[in-house]
Amino acid sequence: MSAALAVEAQTIVQRAAEPIRAGETVKAQMRRAWMNLGRLPQWRVRAAWYGEAGCWSAAAMQDLREREARWSAREEEAGREEARALVAVLSRFAAPDAEEGSAADRAAIAEARDLIRRLGAGDRA
Repeated sequence: MSAALAVEAQTIVQRAAEPIRAGETVKAQMRRAWMNLGRLPQWRVRAAWYGEAGCWSAAAMQDLREREARWSAREEEAGREEARALVAVLSRFAAPDAEEGSAADRAAIAEARDLIRRLGAGDRA
């Protein structure tokens, strides 16, 4: 059971370190995970990162899971806000009264309108 907890903690912490940039150090990744998970004790992040969390108490594991759930919810909301912003920009670009010039412009406008429909905002464009 302790090995399964260690793997679970390691997965949570390493997922919280994403996205990983080329050439980024492990220390920088652990710091990002630490910040994303609400600045839990740094030794816990390090222990989880290296798979040494098998001896943690149930309360510590529950705390880590709750921190991951809060972080995931924040990430999902940020993604939704980003999609809304994209739809707003594309809606202005692909408005019915948008000026269509060259064939490339017409193709780009048609593609933008299609993207808006696929994002579920077809009634606004």
